[in-house]
Amino acid sequence: MNITIILNEAYPHGMAATNRMHVDAKRFKERGHNVEVIIPRPTERHKTKALNFEKQGEYEGIKFRYPVNPVRSSSFIKRRFNDFISFFNTLWYIATKKSNTDILLIVDNRWYMIITYKLFSLIDRCKFVLEISEFPFVFAVERSFFRKIYINLYIKHLFKVFDGLIVISDSLYDYFVDKINKKAKRIIVPIITNTNNFKHTPNNSGEIVYTGALNQFKDGIMDLLQGYTIFTKKTPGKKLVLMGDLNVSPNKEDVIE
Repeated sequence: MNITIILNEAYPHGMAATNRMHVDAKRFKERGHNVEVIIPRPTERHKTKALNFEKQGEYEGIKFRYPVNPVRSSSFIKRRFNDFISFFNTLWYIATKKSNTDILLIVDNRWYMIITYKLFSLIDRCKFVLEISEFPFVFAVERSFFRKIYINLYIKHLFKVFDGLIVISDSLYDYFVDKINKKAKRIIVPIITNTNNFKHTPNNSGEIVYTGALNQFKDGIMDLLQGYTIFTKKTPGKKLVLMGDLNVSPNKEDVIE
């Protein structure tokens, strides 16, 4: 089976979504499937700090491809042009691949991209699958009248175009029961990681590290701190390291206390 992953994040080096999809891609390959990751836009903002330079290659056995240079231009006009070209180059590459796509798996929440790839999947007669790890519009706290209409239409109709959903939790699995096509398949793939990326410490003396949004609304940061307090009473000496932008957190003062 040929699986094409459209990942709207940097690759092969990136953040959570990048690592999650890389591990999933490796599992697909281990089961005998052909897998390729396509990144439909330039992702590296600064050349001096870029982690991904190659337009195409192979990382730990997974093929990947950028439709244009991964490093974004310093020119606003060139960035818009490259985004436009990336979109069409991605579609053209998928359409002209020697091996037909059996499953088109996307990690992207932009409505126009979803509609475009859905049309392509109908033409190419492949299954259209979404991988999602967050509740829709979880950060959209302030909502104007028109924004509310857009969100309601998006949630009510857009998820029905997929033939399958990959989610990371039971709560997301239940959330999409009445929001997807009745014939669509749902599967839970919990967040997994490659433990070989971490160094083992003697006597289990390593730090506990959390990276992400430092707020209660999205990631339950206060629950984490409370759990850490309980944990250290039983296992003293462990250090908790929080990595994220505390200045933008509505729970900044609570976290500091």
